[in-house]
Amino acid sequence: GSDSEYSIDAGEFQVALPLWGTVHHTGYPLHMLLGSPFVSALGWLGLPAAAGAALFSLVWGTACVVVLGGLLFRLTDQPLLSFAAALAASLTFSIWIHAVIPEVYSMWLFLTLLALSLALRLDRGWSDRLGWLLALVCGLGIAHHRLLALLLPLVALWLWPRLPHGSQLWRWGGTAMGAFVLGFLPYVDM
Repeated sequence: GSDSEYSIDAGEFQVALPLWGTVHHTGYPLHMLLGSPFVSALGWLGLPAAAGAALFSLVWGTACVVVLGGLLFRLTDQPLLSFAAALAASLTFSIWIHAVIPEVYSMWLFLTLLALSLALRLDRGWSDRLGWLLALVCGLGIAHHRLLALLLPLVALWLWPRLPHGSQLWRWGGTAMGAFVLGFLPYVDM
């Protein structure tokens, strides 16, 4: 019902989510696996599928604001400034629109911000487990939308000085690669 380029796939998501279906390539299996029960539960409460699909995007958009605010707070140690900046970012057109239409980009942005937040924590103090979690989040993010792949070289360069060295790097890297590949697990559904 719209000629906006932003909402070109919105109808597809509105139909596929309550039917527990799939959408065009890449299928966005993580989005569909998490969104279908969400939209169905709201449907059982009487909310139309179109509204439920949009609310699913709003949940991810809200989570983006929370993660961005936390990331900014860790960088500035200024809670009011961090909240105001995260709120201002959420009101920009391209961020706001993807939080109110049924699309995959608010979930993609959440995974991107979560990866950056984990990288910042790792930069301030290395933890193998957090590194493996970052690898999983990056795998989920790239499996969800390949645009997150552009972030990987930057995160790798950022954290290179913090990574374990020698044989520990091989052990950690093998587990990290496994965690990264695990992020593609939602594709088993397809």
